[in-house]
Amino acid sequence: MPISSMGTGSGIDIRSLIDKLVASEGEARVKKLDKDEATKLNKISGYANFKNALVDFKQSLTGLKDIDELTKRIASSEDTSIFTARSNSNNIKSASYNIQVNSLAKAQKSSSKDFSSASTVVGTGTLAFTVDDTVYSLDINAQDQTLSGIKNKINESFSDVGISASLVTVDSGTRLVLSAKKTGIDNGFTVSVTNDGDANNMNNLGLSQLISSNLTVLQAASDASIKIDNLTVTSSENSIENAIEGVTINLVKADVNVDYKLNLSLDKYSTESKITQFVNSYNTALLSIKDLSGYQSNGFEGQAGVLIGDATIRAVQENLRKEINTAVMTETTIGFKLLSQIGITTNSKTGELQINSTKLKESLEENYDGVGKLFANTQDGLAFRLDKSLSFFTQTGGVLYSKIIGMNEGIVDIKEQRVALEMRLQNIERRLVAQFSAMDSILAGLNNMGEFLKRALDGLPEPNSVKR
Repeated sequence: MPISSMGTGSGIDIRSLIDKLVASEGEARVKKLDKDEATKLNKISGYANFKNALVDFKQSLTGLKDIDELTKRIASSEDTSIFTARSNSNNIKSASYNIQVNSLAKAQKSSSKDFSSASTVVGTGTLAFTVDDTVYSLDINAQDQTLSGIKNKINESFSDVGISASLVTVDSGTRLVLSAKKTGIDNGFTVSVTNDGDANNMNNLGLSQLISSNLTVLQAASDASIKIDNLTVTSSENSIENAIEGVTINLVKADVNVDYKLNLSLDKYSTESKITQFVNSYNTALLSIKDLSGYQSNGFEGQAGVLIGDATIRAVQENLRKEINTAVMTETTIGFKLLSQIGITTNSKTGELQINSTKLKESLEENYDGVGKLFANTQDGLAFRLDKSLSFFTQTGGVLYSKIIGMNEGIVDIKEQRVALEMRLQNIERRLVAQFSAMDSILAGLNNMGEFLKRALDGLPEPNSVKR
């Protein structure tokens, strides 16, 4: 019997009754699945937020693990338009120097005479370039003998020698310009010719037109000359390394006989900032633990964190506290073994770190390198130990990653349970429809029989109505 006709025999709203029975059968199970799913989704969000807080804290350790960054020295110039400076060692001490930049190092540049064009034939033979007493020879053949061909042959063959060639076209003609790639007197060059075809390698004909005596020096090779506290230093380059130990001076412009200060100092501000960032990130991680695993009371009401009682949260908290309070033991000469010695202590009520700025500044002043080694000792420095501990929890495949994966698998399982429940309820509905349809058919038959009997009885004569 079609569902739409159910109840016609019994007069009962069977469709509504079946819907209520099916809903009653699934209601409790659906509520439980909804609750389980909401719990898992909240935990996934909680684990993700917690992981992010730990990753941020781990990131704050990056600068504290690099001893060169944590004990960095600063080299600064009084006037960067004259010279700049940088420190390349953590062994230098604070100091100040007077620097004079009297001349810059320059690279030699020489020009040929004017030729009518780049395609002008110069001649064949062998060009020889002498650089720092070393001779480099180059054969110029018929296919290379134009001004342009010679330029190309030099650039192709002498790329490693330190000489390049170019063509410059001016009002009076085209010139071959030869340039040293490196500055300094030792990198200057001379040009000679052999076998230029006219038995005279010194005239101004053929390939001999390119010998040094026929070239115009546009810029002579020269060394840089500076004075450091009135002590002369020469260099073939404008970048002078270790004239002051651990310092590179880059020359920009000469200003003869004028002193400019070069200051060397400890980068205490940067180190203090890194330590402050570390403390703030640690406290943020603790706040995340408190929010996710604690119970926030508000008068008579309260709210539990989504990860309250979670063993992983407790394990992270215990690990952080352990590392923070463990002394550095492998290096006995660093001066500091505990955070408390440089002014960082733990609040007994909240567990958060707090900084005594005055004591931290004094520690940096008294033993700058010691503060750095407290964090960046590669064997058991605090930053390395914390980083290793956090990696166990935050890395791909780590504890929190596995927790999130497990929760996601639980969500998939709940979806499968929903599908199974829906199929079960459909089966129940089909069974109830069949049962109620059968009942309705029986009742319809009984009703029809009742109507028939009623009409039959109504057709009988009344009692005592028969005449005697």
